[in-house]
Amino acid sequence: QNFSVGPIVGLNYSSLRGDNTDNVSGKLGFAGGIFANYSITDDFGLTGQLLYSQQGAKFEVLGTEISTNLNYLQVPVLGAYYFGKDKFRPKVLLGPQIGFLLSAKDKDGNDLDPDGTLLETTDFGATLGAGFNYNLAPKVWLNADIRYNLGLTDLDKGTTKLYNSNLALMVGVSIGFRDYDMKSGSFSKTKK
Repeated sequence: QNFSVGPIVGLNYSSLRGDNTDNVSGKLGFAGGIFANYSITDDFGLTGQLLYSQQGAKFEVLGTEISTNLNYLQVPVLGAYYFGKDKFRPKVLLGPQIGFLLSAKDKDGNDLDPDGTLLETTDFGATLGAGFNYNLAPKVWLNADIRYNLGLTDLDKGTTKLYNSNLALMVGVSIGFRDYDMKSGSFSKTKK
């Protein structure tokens, strides 16, 4: 097994889906945090992440664009299957995600839910993605992926159905505790 940790940053394209969302469009936002990878075998592992994620959507109401900014602390736990045994290793990702709403504001910074009666503060979702890891140096890997998160929690505490939808491009650098042997295609034991 191999364990690695590192920083991760990315770009979100998020929107909202559900009832009365014909006039809704997506918006760009930042995502970033830290992550840890654990390789159970040479082909399969788990990645846990702690991310700050800017999400939300844009609405058009009577010709006026209204922007909602939903900021989350997200914790995805994803299974990763790796292909190949070289420095370049494609991968697919799948797993659950939980998000905790930190703030909900409009484009002017006004709180959209000051009393906490309108929006759910916990969002459960499912994440599917694909990408690659590239060995930059002994024990150092570039991690890149594109992922889609399907929100499964109805965010509106009222009668309207409203769900998060998010496409993200993420890039990170992981520092491992064991070397990857290119000849054998496996992680070598730690050298003392």
